[in-house]
Amino acid sequence: MNDINSSTQTDALSAYRTQNTNSTSSKNDLGQDAFLELLVAQLNNQNPLDPQDNGDFIAELAQFSSVEGIDNLNSSVDSLLSDYKSSQALQASALVGRQVVVPNNEVYWSGEGTIPATVDVSDGATNVMFSITDDAGQLVAQIPMTGALPGENSVLWDGKDAEGNTLPAGKYKFTATGVVNEKSESFVVYGSARVNSVTLDDGNTLLNVAGIGQIPLSQVREISE
Repeated sequence: MNDINSSTQTDALSAYRTQNTNSTSSKNDLGQDAFLELLVAQLNNQNPLDPQDNGDFIAELAQFSSVEGIDNLNSSVDSLLSDYKSSQALQASALVGRQVVVPNNEVYWSGEGTIPATVDVSDGATNVMFSITDDAGQLVAQIPMTGALPGENSVLWDGKDAEGNTLPAGKYKFTATGVVNEKSESFVVYGSARVNSVTLDDGNTLLNVAGIGQIPLSQVREISE
């Protein structure tokens, strides 16, 4: 009798596995519906002379509840993620036309206004100098950063050369150097450029920044007018 029931149960489970394999939504994960079908098949084909222990049955029901809870949690997380991405895109659209500081020392000068930048100065640095070169690599202006403190320091370029002449619109590059422990050292510079538009790429929010290209919204360090 035991052998017959074992064979019957095996056949039922085999049929279930075959059906699950041929399903168009075949997955390695055991979903809520599949778990319930497997549990019912097990109960229908158990040995009547040696039924499943109550404790084991309760444990399987607890597993079923866990699967159902995980499915519901995944649905909630997906919904929250969708709402977050929509909110992020809406916030990014408000940046169009504004200046953003990003981890790129190449900037585009429009010919008017000012361009902010950030210099990450090392501890103990002296004689910190902020330099601007044009697209051909020629030095056009320098700004002494007197009193620069360790860490991030803001600097503003007005688009003029060393003689006070307004430079033409185009690409420029920011660099910063100083003396640390009697040795010359270059510091990390974060440039600024105007946001022309916003692109949504497979759930990612990208800023189309003038003269730089696409920058992830997460890389923006500072926003200015």
